[in-house]
Amino acid sequence: EFYIGGNPIFCDCHMEWMHRVHQISDLRQHPRVMDLDKVTCTLPYPSSEENILPFLETEPSQFLCPYTSRCFALCVCCDFIGCDCEMACPDGCSCYHDNTWAINIVDCSENSTSIV
Repeated sequence: EFYIGGNPIFCDCHMEWMHRVHQISDLRQHPRVMDLDKVTCTLPYPSSEENILPFLETEPSQFLCPYTSRCFALCVCCDFIGCDCEMACPDGCSCYHDNTWAINIVDCSENSTSIV
């Protein structure tokens, strides 16, 4: 059993496991966080005061990590110009993904970009 309330928790894609463990804590096969009602998450996206939430009000899909580029394991062309399997965040934008890369957010709202 763990007590982590009152500590600053940055809830990015690497912390998504905490949501899963909380869902299955009744099975007693994983550590239990006993005071999740006192845990506050700082989410990396969106960048505003709205990104600080009680842990119990968050969804796993909100646990995101920023990235600038990503070459997937099976991609063999990432060292070359024009590779079509490398994901690159456009200049002036902020990009985020979840733990499995099922969610990919490209936010270009800060630089008035009209074409991505």
